[in-house]
Formats: sequence, structure tokens, C-alpha cells
Amino acid sequence: MLTLNSNSFIGNTLFGLYNNTPAAINATSHYWGSLRGPTHSSNPSGSGDKVSDGVNFTPWRIFNPNP
Repeated sequence: MLTLNSNSFIGNTLFGLYNNTPAAINATSHYWGSLRGPTHSSNPSGSGDKVSDGVNFTPWRIFNPNP
């Protein structure tokens, strides 16, 4: 499993993070451009950058660690 650490995904046009592999990506503790987390069908109130299926994004940060 690929693991990403302490990133900020803000203002991406299509996806903040897109996974097209069969392996999941561990992308927890990232800022997605919104307090409510990324836009994804499993996060109906999310309003940040969109993530694809195959991305574990919970829990997320509610502030930008890289201003």
C-alpha cells in the first residue's frame, strides 16, 4: 500500500488524488481544501478536492499544514 504524508490538495481541476491501480492508497491526515474533507461519494458533505475510489482519506486535516 502506498502511503502519502502531510500534503495539501487544493484547487485541482479534476482530482486532488486519483488511483487507477488495484492497490489502495493511504492518504489520511491530508488537507483537501475544505474543513469537510474531499469530495467523494462516501463523504456526502465533502467539498474539497475530489478523490477517486481506492483512496483511504479518513481522517483528514481541517487546516492546511503547508500554508
